[in-house]
Amino acid sequence: QAIPCYEQALVIARELNDQPNEHRYLGKLGDAYYTRQEYSQAISCYEQALVIARKLNDQPSEHRYLDYLGLIYTALGQHTQAITLCQQ
Repeated sequence: QAIPCYEQALVIARELNDQPNEHRYLGKLGDAYYTRQEYSQAISCYEQALVIARKLNDQPSEHRYLDYLGLIYTALGQHTQAITLCQQ
């Protein structure tokens, strides 16, 4: 039930050009998809959130998104990709 709420909040954040909240809602969507093991959707959300967090120089969020991407790639057996992300 959280996914539609986060999607709606994301639309509003984008309409307002509110990038701090845009990446937060992308992260929350990524979390929801990660929990459901819908990894491709989670990766997409985290990668988009990561781009914005880097643009805003939000290092704690950048760290979080890299960490979750690493976890997903580990779960998918793509260990080289996971290591590369975690090293960033």
